[in-house]
Amino acid sequence: MKKTNTLCIAALLMLCSRAVLAQDLSGDWQGALSIGTQQLRLILHIDKADDASWKATLASIDQSPDRGARMPADAVTVAGTSFKMTVAAIRGSFDGTIASDGNSIVGTWTQGAPLPLTLTRATPATAWKDPSPHTASFVTSERDVKLEVLDWGGPSTGRTLVLVPGLGNTAHIFEVTPRKKRQGLFKGDLWIDAKTFLRVQESGYLVKNPSVFLKKIAFVRKYEIHDGISVPRQVQSVVDTRLVGKAELTIDFSHFALDASKGAAGESENQ
Repeated sequence: MKKTNTLCIAALLMLCSRAVLAQDLSGDWQGALSIGTQQLRLILHIDKADDASWKATLASIDQSPDRGARMPADAVTVAGTSFKMTVAAIRGSFDGTIASDGNSIVGTWTQGAPLPLTLTRATPATAWKDPSPHTASFVTSERDVKLEVLDWGGPSTGRTLVLVPGLGNTAHIFEVTPRKKRQGLFKGDLWIDAKTFLRVQESGYLVKNPSVFLKKIAFVRKYEIHDGISVPRQVQSVVDTRLVGKAELTIDFSHFALDASKGAAGESENQ
């Protein structure tokens, strides 16, 4: 009798394991990492790949509000109740166990230090709402270059926000218009690196000229990111003067070095 009960329990556990394995994990899963007093919310989107394997993308919505800027998982492994995932771009991994009801995955997120993380299947009632819902589409501008176009709907009176993937990074392009005309402020475009949130380019014109002899100053400022700092790489300026017409100036910066006592320094060359 005891042997029969043991066999029944083993069979029941096997059936439960198969039931979990047969469950569809597709959809959004959400959970929060506790780092001190800070909560970092994560949304994991799981889907089936063309070869029937699993694939996933990860969004940290408190660090990057653009939910379209998801990080793809390099590997997703589901074996019975075991769920494992790695995201090489941020050196992160998740190792969890799928609950018997298939609605939660309890495990550990490791990115340097291990942290407990419970992912819960999102439903229309529990899903964290996107404060800026929009649709995304890709447009091929030229060979090996695609533009991601975001559409928030409504009347098409404003400019479109375009994300430009290139050189392994994504830049967010914003149109900026100062409310007041003050020295140093400009109207134009601001490019922000999606990973570091540092500026990579500014272009436009100054809203207030520094001299009465100047009609307009247009410029393009390009930056490079070094050790978490956005440093100038090149400044191109076109100045419309009242006396001699247009004048162009290009300044290239090179040999950047960071001195803790003196700050960032570099050599420039005017052209």
